Order: sequence, then C-alpha cells, then structure tokens
Amino acid sequence: MHRALAETIDSFAQGIEKSRRSEDRTLIRKYLSELAPLLARATLGHSILQEIEMIERLFGHTWVIEPQPFEEAFRRWRTFRSDYRTWALASLNVNERLRALGLAADFDEACRAKDERMVRHLLDKADVDEAAISAIVEKF
Repeated sequence: MHRALAETIDSFAQGIEKSRRSEDRTLIRKYLSELAPLLARATLGHSILQEIEMIERLFGHTWVIEPQPFEEAFRRWRTFRSDYRTWALASLNVNERLRALGLAADFDEACRAKDERMVRHLLDKADVDEAAISAIVEKF
C-alpha cells in the first residue's frame, strides 16, 4: 500500500522533469509537499483517510496546463486512493468509518434534524451498503 503512494510521488517528480511549463512544475511541487507527509504518516501506521480527502480537494481546485507529463502520476493516485480507502474501511463498523472520515459530527447533526437525505449521503460517503443504510434510516 505504501509503495503505491511512493510510486505516485515518484511519478509526479518524474513529470516535473518532463514538463515544459513552469506553472505546472510549481504546482506539482506543491502537490509533492502535501503528499510527502502523507507517505510518512501512512508508513508510521496512522490513518490517512481524512488527508486523502484534503489532497482530493487540492487536486480538484487546481489544474495543470500541460497534463501529459503527469497523467501516470494521477492514474497511480486514483488507484492508490481507491485501494487505500477500501483497505482502511474494510474492518471498521459504521461509527468507526464516520469518525475515520471526519463525518461523525455531520452525521449526528443530520440524525438530530431527521434529515434522511443527508444521513443517506453521509453513510454512502462512508461506503456503507444500501441494506445497512436503509436499516439505519428506519430507526429514525
């Protein structure tokens, strides 16, 4: 798992060497500065689920001008993100998943407000299956 993240970081670094756009190189260096501590925390055995979401927001709110040198890095990132999330959530119950993803407070508030749509949305974000979501919603 950690190797996949390290390979993602290495692919971004290789993309910097190939890139002809100084703006892209600057942005990717920012990505690298955010990804390096993620690798360190994961290697030390800490959960990085919430940090992955922050990286996703960074990627979603910025863009490279010339994407070709970084396509492999982004592909590796998507694979790592999906595999890590599946692995990290697999052994957790619903409450643990919500806490691990930083969704517990929002979930509690949605339950207090009896906001079924939001409860379903948050449980879906925590990869809870539809049968379990329905069972939880029925308890309102």
